[in-house]
Amino acid sequence: MEYAQLESRISFLDSEYRREKADLAQLRHKLELSEAEKAEMEKRIGELETELLEVKALSPKVTMLEGIIERFKGEMLTALEDQRLKQKQSLKDAERSRSIEMEVQTRAIKEVRQEVERNRNLDELITLARAETERQAAVLISFQQRLDNLAVQTDEHVRSVSYLEDQRRTDAKHINELKADTTDTFKKLALQVSKVELLEQQIPQFGRFQSELEKVKEGVRAEIERIQYQQAQVDRGVKRWENLSETMQRRLDEYETRMERYAEHYQRNLKALEALQGFQEQMKRDQHEFMELHRLNSDRQKNQLEEWQATYEQAARKRMLESERKQDEMLRQVEKLQAEMKALAVQISPFEEQFTLMLQIAEEDALSRAIAARDWQVRFEQLATGESERVGR
Repeated sequence: MEYAQLESRISFLDSEYRREKADLAQLRHKLELSEAEKAEMEKRIGELETELLEVKALSPKVTMLEGIIERFKGEMLTALEDQRLKQKQSLKDAERSRSIEMEVQTRAIKEVRQEVERNRNLDELITLARAETERQAAVLISFQQRLDNLAVQTDEHVRSVSYLEDQRRTDAKHINELKADTTDTFKKLALQVSKVELLEQQIPQFGRFQSELEKVKEGVRAEIERIQYQQAQVDRGVKRWENLSETMQRRLDEYETRMERYAEHYQRNLKALEALQGFQEQMKRDQHEFMELHRLNSDRQKNQLEEWQATYEQAARKRMLESERKQDEMLRQVEKLQAEMKALAVQISPFEEQFTLMLQIAEEDALSRAIAARDWQVRFEQLATGESERVGR
């Protein structure tokens, strides 16, 4: 039983030994191939090193060309920066001069606005004075109408007073006549009374006529009282009309005085209005003249500004064209240098590709060598272990 196990074990080890031997033969073959490839790679590396030396020999020229390009680029940037600074400075100068012109225009406009505001205030004052004068004129006209109406009423009252005075004179004359008639009547009555008394004394039968005589006396006294009452009424009416006439005369004098004052005030207002109108017309003429001068000055400054803008735009256009021409020339030179650089890059690119390929091959060779050495080490260790085990058995 143990012999059978040993036989199977030996058969297995023998098969393993043959397999390891075949693997070792393959590894030797691969090692030989690797040595050949190594020699080929060393040869290729030598060629690549030679090409690399040639490329390194060309690198100073490339560096010099790059320096030339950098210097040209720096000069171009410096020229462009100078041109930009000049344009910026010219724009600043133009902006400064334009700002000065705008400040001058602004001050002039501000002065014009102040003058217009003062004129507007004067116009408002003139308008107010004119309105006040018109109001006073309207008041004066209404007062004149009232005064005319009062004069008409006064004339009517004066006519009434004249009529009353005539009537008073007529009544006075009539009263005087009545007084004279009354005196005569009193005398006649006294004479008749004395006669009646005499008759009463002489004729006793006359007593029956005494009552009638008393009635006649009473009627005479009543008529006298009525006439006296009418005379008192006439006197009171005449006195009342005299007072009314004096009051109307005072009012007429007062109205006449007021009329004179209002006429003087109206004349003063009329003169002030004429003076204000003259001043307003003078202000309008001065304002029109000032506005015309301002317009002419503005037109002149506008024309100067347009001429300056046209000159500046023409100069800027010339500078722009000159700058564009220089830029085009610089761009052509840059394009030429770029074309030369591209041609040089085309010439250098194969060397770069070869150098890159050589580096990749060297890296792959080093890696494959490391892997192969590790595999050989493992295999040798396994073989050494197997041999030692066989020797021990």
